[in-house]
Amino acid sequence: MADRNLSKKHISRDSRVNKTFEKLRQAFVVFLQKNDLDALNVQKLTDLAHITRGTFYLHFSDKADFMQQMQTQILNDFFNHTIHYLESSKTVQNFPVLDVDAVFEYTFSHAAIFNILLNQQRQLSFADELETRLMGYMREYMQINEHLGVFDQNIPIKLIIDFYNSALLGFLKDWLRTHQIYSANFMSQIFIDLIQQTSDNGSGIKDFYYFVEKD
Repeated sequence: MADRNLSKKHISRDSRVNKTFEKLRQAFVVFLQKNDLDALNVQKLTDLAHITRGTFYLHFSDKADFMQQMQTQILNDFFNHTIHYLESSKTVQNFPVLDVDAVFEYTFSHAAIFNILLNQQRQLSFADELETRLMGYMREYMQINEHLGVFDQNIPIKLIIDFYNSALLGFLKDWLRTHQIYSANFMSQIFIDLIQQTSDNGSGIKDFYYFVEKD
């Protein structure tokens, strides 16, 4: 019974923490839609979030700590939704693939915060961290599949990764900048079509981009 009560308390505490974090994240978005990051401070953030400064400092040491934790949480959630590990009879290990449809759907669902982090507040580390983590998954994919001989040995791996990374991030940034005038599914289909067309050079990276065509 004691363990059950402790578990309930832990869930309740986690729920309160999540609600506090979500309030702060929403306040962050509201403020930066009209103001510059330099004008943001803890008092303004907590006022907009309708929480006390004491509550804020229970979880974060300062504004920078909050922003770093927020970016890390968003990135973790993004990759939890978009990276899948597939089995193959041709490889010993499961390898990562990027669910392109999930990339655009997730970005669409969180368009306000992604537009701020990728387009409006470029001094933040979000774009660099997103690119670095995506590069890590791409490199893992290529290393596991390297023995299949599908990669062009004349092209350095880093250049291949940089090229496709830039293409995806450029697609996302421009889509956000134009207020998602196309549907997420349309964007993912177009991106996959372009990847297929540009992957005939033997780079072998196209299968990293996973897409299930919808009816």
